[in-house]
Amino acid sequence: MNILITGSGNYLGKYLINKFIINNINVIAISNKKIPKINKRFYFIKHQLSKSPYLKIKKKIDVMIHISGPSYKPENKIEDYISGNILSALNTDHMRKFYRPKVLFYTSTREIYGDISSSSLTEKTKRVEPGVYGMSKYIAEEIFMQNKPTIILRLPSIIGKGNHGWINKIYSDLKKNRNIKFFNMRYNNCVHLKDIYLAIKIILLKKNIKNNIYNMSCRDIVMSKSIIEIMKAKSKSKSKLIEKKINFNNNNYIISSKKIKSFFKPMSVYETINEYLNEMEKINK
Repeated sequence: MNILITGSGNYLGKYLINKFIINNINVIAISNKKIPKINKRFYFIKHQLSKSPYLKIKKKIDVMIHISGPSYKPENKIEDYISGNILSALNTDHMRKFYRPKVLFYTSTREIYGDISSSSLTEKTKRVEPGVYGMSKYIAEEIFMQNKPTIILRLPSIIGKGNHGWINKIYSDLKKNRNIKFFNMRYNNCVHLKDIYLAIKIILLKKNIKNNIYNMSCRDIVMSKSIIEIMKAKSKSKSKLIEKKINFNNNNYIISSKKIKSFFKPMSVYETINEYLNEMEKINK
């Protein structure tokens, strides 16, 4: 099997590349960032997908995974999201029509929903003012969904080696024995890199893949305080935990994983955190 991964220079792309190669799957990686050669199953192409499609691959492409595109950053301009998310999606879809893979996966985001007022986010939750970034990702979804089959994975905060989210910030502060100020809220709004890979792997085993959209998250719900306590204990931190009072209009929602659980069992929150902590311990040894 030959899998084409776009945007493969980020931590999700690198993780998927390594996992597929370990399992004897050939990977063709497209990125504007140079990636060192891993082994004979890995082929790298340096290319800017926002400028044009790449139609020079001689091998048969069985699967495409589109990760390419900027994530949300306050310093990004509107033009960054238009070129990185919308134009790259148009050019990738052009490649899909040319190579005709079995399926195309697109890693989207929960940000397509915008302002979330409900207590539980589902695939049917209405979009309310998603902003430029969220709208650019939604338009990319619509581009891909015009052609079959397409699988959209709407991702929350990604946990794993290389991430820069809330969990990583807490871990870094704990390792430096800094005081941790936090709000104690319901939480399952994260997914480990491992679960993204396993979900893709299971979908690829299906005989008939149809267009579908899945929200990803942990399978259960815990309070955020318990997560920090686990991280503190495992990192042997001397940090003081300071719980802040919630004295504002709390828009604390969780993500329903009911739909994806029909064929895949995501990790629990504690399993996700422990997977991450084990990875970080190996790095710090």
